[in-house]
Amino acid sequence: MNMEQRRGSTKRVQDLLDELLKHGESDRSGEWFTLDMFPTNLAVDYKDKDYRDYEDIPVIVRRSLASKAMLKAMTTPQNSKNTRTFEILPGELIVGIMPLGSLGLGKVFPEYMTEVEKRVSSSTSQDSTNSVFGHNVADYKIVVNKGLKGIIQICDNKIDPLKMELQNSLKPDKLSGMMDQPDDKLAFYKAVRICLEAVVEYANEFAKLAEDEAKKEEDQIRKNELKKIAEICKKVPNEPAETLYEALQSIWFVHLALHSTLNFVSLGRLDQILEPFYERDIKEGRIDEKRALELLECFIIKAAGRLNLNPNYFEKMDHMDFGASLSINPIVIDQYASANNYLQSIVVGGKTRDGKDATNKCTYLFLEAYADLGLFTPTLYVRLHKDSPQKLWEKSAQTLMESDCGLPNIYNDETIIPALSSLGIPLEEARDYVADGCWEPILNAKNDWTFQMINMLTVLECAINGGALLTNNPQYLRGQKMGYLTDTNGEFDFCDKIESFKHLMELVKFHIRFFTDQAALKLYSFYTVPGSCVPTPLLSAFMSGCLEKGVDKTWGGTDYILGGIIADAMPNCANSLAAINEWVYEKKVYSLPKMAEILKNDFYGGEDPMLRDVLGSPKFGNKDFHVDDIMKWLLDEFYDAVDKAKKLADYVFLYEPKNEQEREKIIALRSLAGYSGNSMKEKYGKDFNIIMDAGCGTFENYANMGLGCAASAEGRRNAKPIAPNFSPVSGNDHTGIGHLLSTMENLSLNRFGAGVISDVCLERAGLKQDLLEEILKQFVDVKGNIISITIADHDDFVKIYDLCEDVRNGLKDQRVLEKYNQISVRVGGFQAPFVTLTKEQQEDYLKRSISWV
Repeated sequence: MNMEQRRGSTKRVQDLLDELLKHGESDRSGEWFTLDMFPTNLAVDYKDKDYRDYEDIPVIVRRSLASKAMLKAMTTPQNSKNTRTFEILPGELIVGIMPLGSLGLGKVFPEYMTEVEKRVSSSTSQDSTNSVFGHNVADYKIVVNKGLKGIIQICDNKIDPLKMELQNSLKPDKLSGMMDQPDDKLAFYKAVRICLEAVVEYANEFAKLAEDEAKKEEDQIRKNELKKIAEICKKVPNEPAETLYEALQSIWFVHLALHSTLNFVSLGRLDQILEPFYERDIKEGRIDEKRALELLECFIIKAAGRLNLNPNYFEKMDHMDFGASLSINPIVIDQYASANNYLQSIVVGGKTRDGKDATNKCTYLFLEAYADLGLFTPTLYVRLHKDSPQKLWEKSAQTLMESDCGLPNIYNDETIIPALSSLGIPLEEARDYVADGCWEPILNAKNDWTFQMINMLTVLECAINGGALLTNNPQYLRGQKMGYLTDTNGEFDFCDKIESFKHLMELVKFHIRFFTDQAALKLYSFYTVPGSCVPTPLLSAFMSGCLEKGVDKTWGGTDYILGGIIADAMPNCANSLAAINEWVYEKKVYSLPKMAEILKNDFYGGEDPMLRDVLGSPKFGNKDFHVDDIMKWLLDEFYDAVDKAKKLADYVFLYEPKNEQEREKIIALRSLAGYSGNSMKEKYGKDFNIIMDAGCGTFENYANMGLGCAASAEGRRNAKPIAPNFSPVSGNDHTGIGHLLSTMENLSLNRFGAGVISDVCLERAGLKQDLLEEILKQFVDVKGNIISITIADHDDFVKIYDLCEDVRNGLKDQRVLEKYNQISVRVGGFQAPFVTLTKEQQEDYLKRSISWV
């Protein structure tokens, strides 16, 4: 890699990129919004005779008023002296600036909840006002084709009839919990309208700013550019776009507004949306390919505008509160690793809704733009399939070789489309899938999405230790209790009673189902809370089903609801079971109680000889049939457990009893699950249903997830990181990527609709583009699911790590790392600069084999 290379297709882009990186290296803590920048009374200018006072205003309307206040604060010149959210940089073509905020650092937003609501919502992390769950894609196609005024008109057409209906009917019983009553729908359409008008006003403010800048500009070329910016901002996003430039600016304004109002969402299939505008511009002579590329690069730079490349300032910018991360307990965010995670992805390539290849000229332009820029955000995914054109394989490999940021990541249509359609999702919707904020496949602006996770090392510990963790803490006696103490033939399954590997596997199977049941039930319980305090009227305006029904996304308004159950530490579990089978049941060198004792005590500081023994046992990723057979068994049992857990959760939350006896039974079960009330179909509508899909991965949390795990039988030490995503344990893939890909072939990954992603590293030295193309083709042929590939020089990682250590120890200044800030690596769910990772994350990367042989 050439650290001195100046990136970008034009000087304009090079200058904008240089400014972005320079700004990202600085202390940006002073740019955060503070609450005194927002009005204390959000409704001071809101006149609506339907509501008596502020507390009488529905939460969804109050949230829309907060969104309006946020966008207004972003264009207030006084605020911008600190926040820098209302300015046009020299040379910019796409305008509008997001406020600081990320998955790891948190967000700032006007407070709209009442004091009582805030106090009560403290009982669950699902209801902080900052806890809106991202991982969705808005329908940007409707933005560019219809314009916001078209959506506002839809709202207007609904509001008056609903008012009339309310005047002529009895006031609904709000204690019933129903979310589709006329007053709820009225509040929804009012809230959407307020949000959309605020976005239009935001664009108008930038039109005025561009006009003012044009008057002061002396350079005639730049003056004309600013006049053009003003012209476009007056038009979009209110009106439909007519050119590529207008479409990009329109999408950016809406995307910016969503992220600024806490909706961290992805950008979807931009090549499909933009292609008609590009083709029309080319045909009519408005632009050429070089200009189109420059516009795309300006857009990508804009989307990367929140970069924080200096970890010395992360703590100063920590604005996370108790519910501002994922809003799903008990998932813990690695804030450090997620400091530059914005949950925004772009997907190109793939198939059209009718099954044809979707590759177009914009597909290649995006790939070229990423190769030029080397930026790691937004995350770029390429969808490949057996009929993808040869040029796409070539361009994907070329971009991976040149980007230095591990992009693009690769989706395999040959597995993901069948996996989604097997869930009962119509084939045309499955073909149109996109990436959520990390890597999970979701439907294109058609579904709400949430997830739960189970740790397979926790499953194994409970299987070995009678439902308890292998905790070396005497206050827990056997260990911290997490599951049931099972029995076999009336005898409790204590460690010394597990006399065969088959018996152990039956206990693993039991605990997989135990934790999967918990996850499925929690997916439904997610819908008992968020709509109460964190509705999303702006995002709902661009989600299919919501406008048609008058129902917010958080109230079940989307066409579909997907709920992922994600298993992490699968490779660790398979490796550990292989080692247990070898050393306990085959060679009989250790008893299971003795092994458990050694694991509880972390191999006695690494001195116990068992550590050497188990490190030599088979490891996943090397095409060893012993561990591969165990992995296949684990995946089969997990998949089956998700299917059974779905049936259980549906019965508890959706079943409508046919008589009083059934009613009493189901009420009792719902109480056990922490829910009281009628079927959720009565609350959210007869079509309400969570489509549960299975997947495997860790996101960025593989270091954190290892903290709660004892030493494991594969040789992993206590509290050390687990395997990243569905990848070989770092340092265990000894036989090269070819064997890893061959391993995937027999795992039936085409059933896992929530995604199974493997992160691999390849050594740059000697790697040719044509070989990389063959690796991508083999990945598709063996029916891999998702893969990320980091291409790097291991010696560079070691050098950067040593410099980071010097900086961490105060021996060198942070500035020695600036030349390396565009070397990015995969961090579970996204890419991040290597220099911004924790010591633990960096050390895990240094262990990873990067053989392409």
